[in-house]
Amino acid sequence: MFKFNFDLDDLEDVDPLGAPGQAVNEPQVSSTLESSASSVESKHFTEHRLSDLIAKLPPEISYSPLTIVSAHGDKTEITISRRDLFDARFQLIASSSSDNPAGADTTSLTDLEYVEAPSDLVPGVYEGGLKTWECSIDLAATLHNMLPPMITKSQRILEIGCGTAVPSVYILHRLFSSPPVQGRRTAIHLQDYNELVFRLVTLPNIILVWYMSPASESFRTSLEAKFDSKPPSAPSDEPSAVSEADEADEPDTFPPADPTESGDLPLPPALLTAFQKSLVEYGIDLRFFSGSWETFDLSACSHSGDDSDEGGDCRYNVVITSETIYQTDSLPALLDLMWRACTNHGRDEGQEQSLEEVTREKLKIDWDTAEGNSYLCLVAAKQVYFGVGGGVAEFVHAIETGVPSTHKRHKGQVKPVWAMNEGVKRSVMRVTWQ
Repeated sequence: MFKFNFDLDDLEDVDPLGAPGQAVNEPQVSSTLESSASSVESKHFTEHRLSDLIAKLPPEISYSPLTIVSAHGDKTEITISRRDLFDARFQLIASSSSDNPAGADTTSLTDLEYVEAPSDLVPGVYEGGLKTWECSIDLAATLHNMLPPMITKSQRILEIGCGTAVPSVYILHRLFSSPPVQGRRTAIHLQDYNELVFRLVTLPNIILVWYMSPASESFRTSLEAKFDSKPPSAPSDEPSAVSEADEADEPDTFPPADPTESGDLPLPPALLTAFQKSLVEYGIDLRFFSGSWETFDLSACSHSGDDSDEGGDCRYNVVITSETIYQTDSLPALLDLMWRACTNHGRDEGQEQSLEEVTREKLKIDWDTAEGNSYLCLVAAKQVYFGVGGGVAEFVHAIETGVPSTHKRHKGQVKPVWAMNEGVKRSVMRVTWQ
């Protein structure tokens, strides 16, 4: 097992975080990691519908502020809200108790064991997605300087190994902070090994960034008007279709839309409906995929959205990932997925691009460089992951040589975008493929 000095018994999300550049503790690795990793089987690719994840949300979530400092120049500070990990733990405890009072083995109890485990990673079981890792903040800080040229354009974004999804949440913060753009479509696809991560932290964080933004203003205004004119009402016996517990009635108070403060956000049906309406209004398509990297089915994520369209364009404009290169054994699958997501290559063994596809790709111009790439691929990582063998050197070597690969991956180049050379060394890198 893999441990990063993380203790849930403190009842706080105590990850060693701060502004990019703040030193953090080095990871600790137990001797059982390599033997565990060698016997791990691939986990099947599965899509989880937004409506299904919403149906599993609790009646209320607790949150705290997280500050992102621009990685360049002006050092602008952006504060977002993220769900407290202790709150997710309490949700699992409550669901385990209510679903299985007799104490028999259930999926919820297994999930609770992940959260209470004295390790941050159990290979093939839990890949650390419940915790906010410092490099995800580095990546969000880097995106702050790279987003302006593309924020008004339609985009397809894939975050690999998303976990708490801080980079994607930051992108949503930028989208929700401005009025909707007519005709703009933004697909944000989130991948993680565990479905548990989506319902406990990823989706709650996305709802929080919406609620704290101008995009929720009409909902919040309607609530204020409703509470001003609403007489006391008797509790309702109707169960909520979107929470794990029956709700007596709409909550009487909601927190201010201030991400710099901690608080509790009720999740009544009206709020969740308003959230989904905002996604439509802003042209945002959220999709969630779990499973191993080598099983990720890009054809299911094509532009057309039609799984039967095997020739569909599966490329993403933006591919981002953080803290995912810690283990050398998993690098080939990760890099193959990154390459396929950026270039649309490797769709099927032996399948060649059509002349039309090649021409379209050659004519595309990158929106922030003159290099001719139609994608932005960013990787944030620590320089070395002690005891596991992974790190930046191994990552760069695999990119530049193109091996090993099960998809005949092209060689690529890695350019540093941001680096922290004090304390635990970290960097954000841009990858381009030949």
